[in-house]
Amino acid sequence: MQSLPSRGPPRIVLVDDEDLLSWCIATELEAKGYEVKRASSYQEGKLALAQATPDLVICDQGLPDGWGLDLLRQSLDPAAAVPVIMITAFTPPQASELAAVGARRCLTKPFDLATLKEEVEACLLRNNHFC
Repeated sequence: MQSLPSRGPPRIVLVDDEDLLSWCIATELEAKGYEVKRASSYQEGKLALAQATPDLVICDQGLPDGWGLDLLRQSLDPAAAVPVIMITAFTPPQASELAAVGARRCLTKPFDLATLKEEVEACLLRNNHFC
């Protein structure tokens, strides 16, 4: 694995309303040394994104109080170029919609946690973060 300078552990904001899945993802990523802030709704995600400076966002498309794409459009500064991994149990959004919010990949539930971890590492390495 490539070694790059680090400014501390990469920070990930995880927005998903499925508590068990969110816990599993956070536990796996924290075990790899990532700092994970969890949110379980559109409103919690909006607050988490406002308070954090994430290196990566993992966001569910279908939240109980809104859509993940809308959350990302409203909460992320396009100039910051924060990579996003969308996850969804629904039909994945169009590629152009994903690209507009910085989504590098959309994983359809159920997905393998190993696949998600590989995507997280790839996104962070592309953005010059040590994994």
